[in-house]
Amino acid sequence: FPAAQRKLAVECSRKIQPGSPLWEEWQKAAASLTASGVGIGTFMSPCEKAVQSTILKKGGSLIVLLPQGISSYWHPSAEMEVFCAKGRILYLTPFAFDPAHASAGELYKRCHAGGGLKEIMAKIACNIPSPPRE
Repeated sequence: FPAAQRKLAVECSRKIQPGSPLWEEWQKAAASLTASGVGIGTFMSPCEKAVQSTILKKGGSLIVLLPQGISSYWHPSAEMEVFCAKGRILYLTPFAFDPAHASAGELYKRCHAGGGLKEIMAKIACNIPSPPRE
């Protein structure tokens, strides 16, 4: 990504509720991104999904870290596939796909491991400060 792009490492816990001050802070951070902005995260919690939606509406791009791995038959939803085709979403995973499906506890651990990865990726160039986590 060009150095001029702003990057936001997104990590909102499931505890952050719609309308709360933290929810609003995350939405404000996402809305501050322009078409050259990039959000990086697992986008698993409701708050993260709302941030993802805001970033896409603003014309920005996403790097989505998938904690469940990527199987050979996986594909994004039809809506997200369009963004992929336009080069606005990149799906990555540091985890091997397990056809037995990871447990909720394992996915939780992977989300936190992915959080460290997204922080590193965001800090490589022009990171903007993330709102506080709960």
